[in-house]
Amino acid sequence: MCDTTKFNRKPLQHVEVLTKKLVKPSSPTPNHLQNYKLSSFDQLAPRSLVHLVYFYENNDSCKGNYDEAGVVQRHEILQISLAETLSHFRPLAGRISDDGRRSVDCQDQGALYIEAKVNCQLNQFLNQAYEDVELLADFIPDGGLNGDGALLRVQVTFFLCGGFALACSISHTVADGFTGCTFFDEWAKMCGYGKDNNNICDIKCLSFNLASTFPSRDLPAVPRPVLRPSAKVVSKLLLFDEFAIKSLKNKVIEATKSSTTIAALHDDIDASVEFRPSRLEVVTAFIWRGLIRAAQKRHGYLRASMTAISVNLRGKTALGIEDNSFGNLFVAVPIKFIPDETKMELHHFVQLIMTTLQEARTVYTKASSADEIFLMVQKFQDQVQKELGDKEVDTRLSTSLCRFPLYGADFGWGKPSWIIFGNVGGRPEMFCLLDTKCGTGVEVRVNLNEVEMPIFEFDPEIVSVTSLAAG
Repeated sequence: MCDTTKFNRKPLQHVEVLTKKLVKPSSPTPNHLQNYKLSSFDQLAPRSLVHLVYFYENNDSCKGNYDEAGVVQRHEILQISLAETLSHFRPLAGRISDDGRRSVDCQDQGALYIEAKVNCQLNQFLNQAYEDVELLADFIPDGGLNGDGALLRVQVTFFLCGGFALACSISHTVADGFTGCTFFDEWAKMCGYGKDNNNICDIKCLSFNLASTFPSRDLPAVPRPVLRPSAKVVSKLLLFDEFAIKSLKNKVIEATKSSTTIAALHDDIDASVEFRPSRLEVVTAFIWRGLIRAAQKRHGYLRASMTAISVNLRGKTALGIEDNSFGNLFVAVPIKFIPDETKMELHHFVQLIMTTLQEARTVYTKASSADEIFLMVQKFQDQVQKELGDKEVDTRLSTSLCRFPLYGADFGWGKPSWIIFGNVGGRPEMFCLLDTKCGTGVEVRVNLNEVEMPIFEFDPEIVSVTSLAAG
């Protein structure tokens, strides 16, 4: 079971940025690869950066000491391996072309690499960050000083102990969770191979042909509006350990054993099969339900609410799309709670999620053409945008990187001790799910307006289940 101990707060010093530079692919991009076509999925993707921050302890023999020469050497190794990796992921070193977001200009403009340091110990920072995730902001790379337009931005921040934070920000226009995690894993592999010897790294090559199946389209050039909450959005971290997830699953299963509603989930579901919701479905349902209760207490009545669950479409269609496709290839399935149509018990929310996902699965697994799949994705996005503009609907988007092997990213100095989502641009009200390091729990970063956050985080049911309720 994961350690969920809380620690006393300690003062944290400011992060100092030392240098910013552009790292280019190790070999020039051939002429025939200098224009990467974006797919229609890329055109629909959010126009934001996705941030992940990895924290690494100092596992060298001089553990506990900040070694200037050692830090310089690590930066050099990281940059050399980044350049080598970019030669296999060339769009990440390019820039969006001025052609209505239909392509990426791959002229080896480079990825932004930032060197920084912070005047505190890694464990000191982590102890405080567990309770105040807003502290992560200084570790997220910005795009200033010639880094504007960079599709990949990296900031490596060293602590006094020699441990470091590696923040990776990737433009969602060119990469979804699969693409981003694959790139980071391959970079770590390349760095680990080249740290001490001249071994040849067998890098995992992706396919860059998604636009041949889903070519770009004439879509509105102006981004669709996103409703911003009137109150400030704040973030909290919640931890569901293995015991909590098993307890919630058992509660849901027991509540549905005598229910006849399971048979009505979908015509394709065999009612005789034992009802086994996934941990993602259960945790998502639990968080979403808690957010709905918080909104109810704030407004004095039960309100409609919507969330969305993203599904990776690789390997899930009949179109022969390559499983290793670079770019965006997911569908965000909107799921709407309507008072009086869905009851407020946890198993009712799980059923609602499973029903909606199964209905979407029926469409994309049986689709006979790319147009059919794209129209489904566009329809779902239109539904999300419509609800975002409705003041009587509370939209709480969700995203998850659960089941991605994030904690296996070893750059040659050990695996990460902690990984967390950075804030999404614009700070929408949403919740983000990641596996815990031990692999049996789920950490959830919740972004919510400051009026409802205290109601949500101190809800007795939330407190009783989560092991790390911040505050």
